[in-house]
Parts: sequence; C-alpha cells; structure tokens
Amino acid sequence: WLKVGKDYSPVTRFISGQVFNEDAGLLGAGNFYGRRPGGLTLGIGGFELALLTNALNTSAYAGAPAWPTTGDVDNNFPKIEAAWMLKFGSFDIRPFGGFQYFKIASTDASETAGTLTDDVDIYSYVVGLDSMLNLGAFYIGAQGAYGINWTNANWSNSLIGGTAGSLAVFDPTDDVKDTESWSAMLVAGLKFTPTLKFEVGAGYRSDDPDVSGVDADEMWSVYGQAVITLAPGVYLIPEAGYIDNMDNFAGDDEGYSWYAGAKWQIDF
Repeated sequence: WLKVGKDYSPVTRFISGQVFNEDAGLLGAGNFYGRRPGGLTLGIGGFELALLTNALNTSAYAGAPAWPTTGDVDNNFPKIEAAWMLKFGSFDIRPFGGFQYFKIASTDASETAGTLTDDVDIYSYVVGLDSMLNLGAFYIGAQGAYGINWTNANWSNSLIGGTAGSLAVFDPTDDVKDTESWSAMLVAGLKFTPTLKFEVGAGYRSDDPDVSGVDADEMWSVYGQAVITLAPGVYLIPEAGYIDNMDNFAGDDEGYSWYAGAKWQIDF
C-alpha cells in the first residue's frame, strides 16, 4: 500500500493508555513520538518506509547560543523513517528508526556579520525497539529508543513537561554539539472482566548535550488507571499519577507533581 499526506509516522506506536493532559500516553516521555508529518509512506506486509517533510527545526534551548539568523537554512533530503512489525502469535517485536539532515549555509550576509563563515550540518537520528505480549487477560508492552537531536527533526518532547528538548547546539566556531537522548517505557495491564481493565505504566527520558558544564535534562513518570466500559463505546477512566521533572540543563531541580482525575469518552 501507499499512503500520501499527514498521518502518524512509522516511528510512532501507541503503547500507553495514559489519559492525563489530553491523552499524553507517555508520548515523548518514554514512548517515542514522531507526530503527524506530511509525506509518502510505503507499506509491504509489516514493513513501512516513509519519506517525510524535513522539519528544518533550528530551535535552541534557553541559555544556549542562538543559531545565526543570517544563514540560509536549506535541505536536499526528506526525513526518512522506517519500522518493521514482526508477529509471533501472542508476541510481537518492532524495530524502528529515523534519520534527518539539513544545513545552515553560509551567506555573504552571515560572513560579513561574522557569525557564520562555513556551512553547519545538523543531523538527527533515532533507533529503537518495542514489543507487546498478550497472555490471556494480561498484557505487557515495552519500548526503548536512542539517538541525537530529536527536536531538530520535530520528534516530540515530553507532552507532560520535564524536558527542554533534544536540540543540536550551535558552537560559535562554526560547529555543532549534539544532544544525546534516550527514552524507555514499560506498561502492563489486566482485562479483569469484559467491562473492567486495569493498567499501570512508567516512562523515562534523558536529553544530554555534549557541552561542557551543561547537565542532562531528565524526567520520569508513573501512572495507574482503570478503564470502565459503561456501555458499548462509553468509557470512564479514573487515573492517578506522579511526574518527576528532575534536573534541567543547568542542574536545577524542576520539581515534581501528583495528579488524579478521570476521563469520560463516548465513541459514536
């Protein structure tokens, strides 16, 4: 099959059912999230290969040197993502990966201003693995991912806060310092009855710039919920959780928070 347009990209798999903050689902906070970029996706069996819009993201985290505004942001390649779903009865395993490249080209204006005298190359990549196991009424899902400069490719930061982003850092010597990131998550659930399901989950993320004196920005979260089916397509989901934002790039404690609430949902 061939898909054209915007949709969830191949590196995305929804494993967590977390409903806090508009169905955050541990996305970007343990569950890697590629968002919904436009592009072309080819599917052959369980294999997907996508050529997607290059994000060209030159954001910088607070306190980092700003990217030169007089350079010419350009690219000749799409963002590339792929995933391969392998199923073995009640068990599956899915390797996935993505790569993006763009450059900030030196221009006459930037050389005159003295801010950029050579082209700057910005690379982003991710490699990961996830899996689901179903044993009767019990299920468990896990995922791990590793890479650099995720935010430059518009791969999502945590939807529940706690990370400033995985951003390449401009070095005034016309070079780039990469930010190394990794994330992991684990979810387990029990379908107690046809109308009652319990789920617990936890996720962790770390973004660590390769810059002297800058610490890793870390966070982790855990939650528990019950999914109550009141009628076909009618759900009530009470949930409680804990979010620890840990330290930021400056090494300052960003605090923690508890939450509790419930979500109503009706599917028509």
